[in-house]
Amino acid sequence: ADAPPINITMGRQALGGLPAQSWMRLDLTPKLYDMRAYGTQANTELIITVDPGQTRFFEAVTEDAGNARLMELSPYQGRRLVNQGQQAPMLP
Repeated sequence: ADAPPINITMGRQALGGLPAQSWMRLDLTPKLYDMRAYGTQANTELIITVDPGQTRFFEAVTEDAGNARLMELSPYQGRRLVNQGQQAPMLP
């Protein structure tokens, strides 16, 4: 809960920071995306393809060494976490 927000980017665009117990929603057009989660020491990259009408869930977590990790969740896990958290503000 006291960890700094995890900054998320898509390509070269900063989307915002995710504090603990928060989520953000992205409405994306179908295509290939390069997403990154930035921790205090390192970042991880996840390249995804979004298909029409598809809903996907990803979790960004901070690891002990200050690294951020981004991983895909099942729809069940993703919906459960969204219901437990609050929506984070996105950058304009």
